[in-house]
Amino acid sequence: MGIFKGWRREAAIYFFMFGLLQSACNFQVRETEEVSSPTAAVPPTSIVLPTEFSTVTPGIPETPIPTERTPTATATDAVPAATETEPPVPPTGTEPASASPTPTTPEGDSGLPSGNPTWKEAFTTSDNWFRGGTKFEDEYTKFEILNGKMAMIAFNPDFREGWVLSWPKPENFYLEGRFKTVDCSGGDRFGLFLRAENVSENPRGYLFGIRCDGRYSLRIFDGKFSELIDWTPNDKIEVGSGKSHLLGIWANGNLLRLYIDRQQVAEFEDNTFKSGPFGVFIGSAQTSNMSVEVDELSYWNIP
Repeated sequence: MGIFKGWRREAAIYFFMFGLLQSACNFQVRETEEVSSPTAAVPPTSIVLPTEFSTVTPGIPETPIPTERTPTATATDAVPAATETEPPVPPTGTEPASASPTPTTPEGDSGLPSGNPTWKEAFTTSDNWFRGGTKFEDEYTKFEILNGKMAMIAFNPDFREGWVLSWPKPENFYLEGRFKTVDCSGGDRFGLFLRAENVSENPRGYLFGIRCDGRYSLRIFDGKFSELIDWTPNDKIEVGSGKSHLLGIWANGNLLRLYIDRQQVAEFEDNTFKSGPFGVFIGSAQTSNMSVEVDELSYWNIP
């Protein structure tokens, strides 16, 4: 009996130890299987982003904008924001409007031409300004033919100036434009751009303009602004919004004469630019969404 009991105790101990060994092995096997044979991960779904693209205003070549310079207290160092870098090609069969071979000079009108101009823009179409569209717009300025006017807007008071150019390239001429301020104040400025050169890259030329605080100037732009006549007060310029002025410039060889409402205010001799396209410009120094309209633009050849 004692032997049989001893054998049962030893057998019980044996089976107990065998069970423990089996449990340990099973745990390790499961861990090994989980580590060495992990469930295959499902690859993430590919996300296709929209193809990047750039928009270009119809008819406006993509041309680098001149490097921006830090504005100073005056706007003389501002860099143009946006330019119609290449004037549109004249429509087939286009002739100068109502050409007058010899302009007449009425008495008491400062020697300015009258009669039919060599070329006149009434802004009924955009053919003379924008190829394939009715406007030019970027983040700084907008020029649009609208209701018989060229509507110009400078979005921000950032001392940047932008312009658009038409296609005629007169050499000696009198150029005149009628401008009306819609929303304008302080040092905001606008006016005529003429004798433009290098128009397919970075245009250069003369700018005759007035400011909404009653000043006028004649400047050169050739990558930077230089004053031929610095901003000068003149009582012929009505300040603020809702005012209309006729700006004119007589360009005959080196002689440049400036006119406000057909009254001469200054003249200057300079031979930097000889000929080239002309246009209009705008720039804000004080007013957000500064707005000016041009409802007429004409030139007369000087014989």
